[in-house]
Amino acid sequence: MNLKELEDKHDLIFCRECGEGCMQITWHHLKRHNMDTKEYKEKYPGAPTMCQYSKDEKAKNLTKALTGRAAHNKGKPMTEEQKRKLTEAKKGKATRTGAV
Repeated sequence: MNLKELEDKHDLIFCRECGEGCMQITWHHLKRHNMDTKEYKEKYPGAPTMCQYSKDEKAKNLTKALTGRAAHNKGKPMTEEQKRKLTEAKKGKATRTGAV
């Protein structure tokens, strides 16, 4: 079984330097090999640095951070109930910080 098949089967990626399986090749891991991310990508073009699960989670978290809503709501208009709850939550935050 090649690395690509292993990566797909286990939702891991494998460091091309040492073969360690992980969800993401981080700068901290590459430090063990006296490399940075740029050098790793130059040495192993096309080698993944993040597994698909991590990519999906990062995308969901980014969507939520940018919109304040979970990714499954993306593109759907807010209901009146959601708008009311958001307005109430914003009022509550303003009151707690002292700004009325």
